[in-house]
Amino acid sequence: MKRFFLLFMLLSLPVGAQEIRGLDKEYYNAYLDSLPNEKKKRLETLKKNLLSMLKKVIPREDPDHGQSYAEKLTVESFQFEEISAQSPFVRGMMKEIPGLRPDKFMFVVKTGPYLVYVAFNVNPGQFITSESQQHVIIRAVDEGHPN
Repeated sequence: MKRFFLLFMLLSLPVGAQEIRGLDKEYYNAYLDSLPNEKKKRLETLKKNLLSMLKKVIPREDPDHGQSYAEKLTVESFQFEEISAQSPFVRGMMKEIPGLRPDKFMFVVKTGPYLVYVAFNVNPGQFITSESQQHVIIRAVDEGHPN
């Protein structure tokens, strides 16, 4: 009996009222779509911090070619990966390279002939910050193969 009554009430609604059902869903979805994408924002902040670090560190570590290389750097011209203190390679780095210590936010950045270990005290994806430590390796580049 209740089902019949609900069906009768639904069918007796004016046609316009039946057509607007679902606008609450549309409004909610539009609201969610309008919110800022926090993941994208954090990635952009991280890339800005890494680019700033590279532009500062590379000229200092490679006085012959670093300045000209750093001037051409953009966020698209380097690769990076967050690393963990649990990695056997990171543990090996900490033993072999004097002065390096594990930190909460650690990355390896690769651009051209440069491999850079960098660590931050605070989350570089959340705040504009400078590195707490870094170590640069300059790899030999083949003359015929530009990096």
